[in-house]
Amino acid sequence: MNDNCYVFLGPSLNKQKASSILDAVYLPPAKQADILSLVRNNKPHSIVLIDGEFGQSLSVWHKEILYALDQGVKVYGASSMGALRAAELEKFGMHGIGKIFEDYRSGAILADDEVALTYLPSELAFSCVTIPMVNIRSTLDRAQSLGLISSRVSTELKKILHSVFFADRDLKVIVEILNNEGLPTALSEKIFTELYIDQKQIDAIAALNYVNDRHANNDTPNKITSFKFERSYTFDVLEYQDCMNHDGVRFRELAKYISLHHKDLETLSMAALNREATLLLATTLMIGVNNNEIEEEVGRFKKKHGIIATASYLHWLIENDINEEEFEKLMKQNAVIRKLQTWQISRQAAKETTKLLLDQCRLMGEYSAWSVRKNNCKNINKDLSKDFPSKSFSDSNKELSEMFLYHVQRRGMPMTTTLEKWMMEACFQGRSDLYHELRKSVGADKALDALALEFASLIRI
Repeated sequence: MNDNCYVFLGPSLNKQKASSILDAVYLPPAKQADILSLVRNNKPHSIVLIDGEFGQSLSVWHKEILYALDQGVKVYGASSMGALRAAELEKFGMHGIGKIFEDYRSGAILADDEVALTYLPSELAFSCVTIPMVNIRSTLDRAQSLGLISSRVSTELKKILHSVFFADRDLKVIVEILNNEGLPTALSEKIFTELYIDQKQIDAIAALNYVNDRHANNDTPNKITSFKFERSYTFDVLEYQDCMNHDGVRFRELAKYISLHHKDLETLSMAALNREATLLLATTLMIGVNNNEIEEEVGRFKKKHGIIATASYLHWLIENDINEEEFEKLMKQNAVIRKLQTWQISRQAAKETTKLLLDQCRLMGEYSAWSVRKNNCKNINKDLSKDFPSKSFSDSNKELSEMFLYHVQRRGMPMTTTLEKWMMEACFQGRSDLYHELRKSVGADKALDALALEFASLIRI
């Protein structure tokens, strides 16, 4: 199966027949956000839009087709929704094929319901229930060319049948209308059975043959340059709400599911909204970042999440449903937030971030537990001080890096930046301050380890 070409197909042509013409991935009739999702997740070489939904779901949007064209994807349209969209977007690079497309382009037909019909679900092979107006027109044209009806009768029948709601336009209704206009039942039935022209099927076959020939000639995608794609608020809504991720789940549905099942939704939501509020403040304050600051943020993020290797990074992008451009945007935002936080830390001066940190622990329900742990560490260090008198930092500078490495490895803390920057962000007032706090912590850890070993040896005895 050619996973570089995707075809949206339903009632216009049997899938088995289509597959014998063009090797491609066949998808059901397109609805809104399907093409956008396909381009984001699969990066196809070409898309053939034949069938699309418009009654039971929102129709595939022009802007998502423009997005596909802007991304260098070849987009072809024919037969049904594809013919309609191709006529509308031809000047932007969408390629239309077939009589129905030509009729829409020339203005011979205008209404959306010319190609509309009702059909059965995919389990029943999208079998047609009603007859589309484009097929009625071609069939009546054939009857006229064979001398079975006059030009006047053909024109009048087209006008009457077009006035019928598309979902009611089945064979029975059509034959009744022809009878009412003076055509014998036998002739009416013959016209729409033996002489029936399935124009939508003819055009679908033509489109698949056309695309197959282009592939056979090694046609490569070329980015359309006749327009500049402009994002809009509405397009962003479509992309961030209705697009499907790599698991086939729409982003809106995923967010709702998380909202229902996340054990601490309040904290998650607050963090997300605080991030947005911080970015808004940064915009107001006109805080900018340079490329070095962004690259530093990229490095920190990759270290933290273990995706330094290119393969791991690319896999992370796929798993998280974002592309490299979106990732870079996130990292730029992180750099802006960190710059604003650095400014905030500097404003605290001698107060450091002590109250801010403790208040956050209180809000998270962790303050009491941390206080107890610190008190235990303090008591252990009281006993240790009898055997290990305190040292000045000037005498013990060489121990700092060793103790810090021991500490972060023991606690599984990711070290994503330099020690100097980490100290600043953690509000340690230089290496001496960090050294004395580390000595207490590491001393308590090693004392507990020694006690655990002693207890284990007693058990073995």
